[in-house]
Parts: sequence; C-alpha cells; structure tokens
Amino acid sequence: MTLHIISKTSQHVPLDKIKPIVSSNDTVLLIADACYDFARYQQINSQQLLLLAPDATARLSTDDLAQLNTITHSQWVELTLTHQQIISW
Repeated sequence: MTLHIISKTSQHVPLDKIKPIVSSNDTVLLIADACYDFARYQQINSQQLLLLAPDATARLSTDDLAQLNTITHSQWVELTLTHQQIISW
C-alpha cells in the first residue's frame, strides 16, 4: 500500500506517468496546486483520492469541496504511518 502525494497540477505531473504506478489499493493525496486538478486526478485508479483540507479550501469552490474527501494535517501524518511506501510527485 503506497501513499502518493501530488503537489503540482497535471500539467507538471502527467497522468500517463502516474497511472501505471498507482494500484487500486493505494491512496492519492492532493496538496497545494494539485487540488486545482482534482477532476483530472480522479481518473487515477486509486482506492482513495484525498485532498488536504486547507489547500483545497484555498483553491476550490464550496460546491467542489462538498463532493470531495478532505483530510487535516494530523490525518496526513497518520497516513504516512499506515502506508508502507510514500512517493511524492
């Protein structure tokens, strides 16, 4: 089980590079500017797509936020402890 932390838009981190590496039981966490591209990153075959709440709140509309799974900084720390591998993009 891998935690993929993506901090850039899909323009800088192309989906064709990420998709083959992410397995269905992995977790993808969008932080910083990656939150802008949540719709594109939803194409990744991941069990969980999460957004860091403060970053998502600063970048997305209330309507978008209502449909998404957001986490706090404390929950992010918990994810790093429960995943065997962490990859930052």
